[in-house]
Amino acid sequence: MEHRRDDTFPGAALRVRRAGVLAAGAAAIALLVRPGPLPFTWTPLLLGAVYLGIGALGGRRDGYWSAALVVTCWGATVVAISELELSVRTGGAYMVAVGLAALAAGALQRRGVAVSLTGVGMATVAAGLFYALDRYWAGVLGKGRTYAGLLVLWSVLELVQAYRHAGSARGAAEPVAS
Repeated sequence: MEHRRDDTFPGAALRVRRAGVLAAGAAAIALLVRPGPLPFTWTPLLLGAVYLGIGALGGRRDGYWSAALVVTCWGATVVAISELELSVRTGGAYMVAVGLAALAAGALQRRGVAVSLTGVGMATVAAGLFYALDRYWAGVLGKGRTYAGLLVLWSVLELVQAYRHAGSARGAAEPVAS
């Protein structure tokens, strides 16, 4: 039986680079967000920057662009409302942010970037759930270090996948005994 490598999945080198960006993002959030100099409201924007970084590493074919757009647009809106003390309805402002992310996703998709309506929807649902549940679980979800920890976990998972991918690539080059 011949082992065929599926090029639609990221290779080991890309996963290792992703792990580095995720770890750097985790460190930035842990150092910058309260008890650091920035309030928790900066967390979504910093997470968006991490998503943009891993999307950029993967190029046009990376599947993180949808989430990167949603989280970055929403995060920028959270920061704008809190830092500029804007007197607007936050729900409406967040809907505008997600709408802008969807428009940007459509524009990028027309230029050959891997974004999807499903990805935009999933990122919106996930961000909305975290935001909605923060009211009840603020002790966990209202801390930047929680998200830094999740990024560290994701970074470790990327390294595990890189190791597995590298091992399967080595195995593919070896003849298979029948």
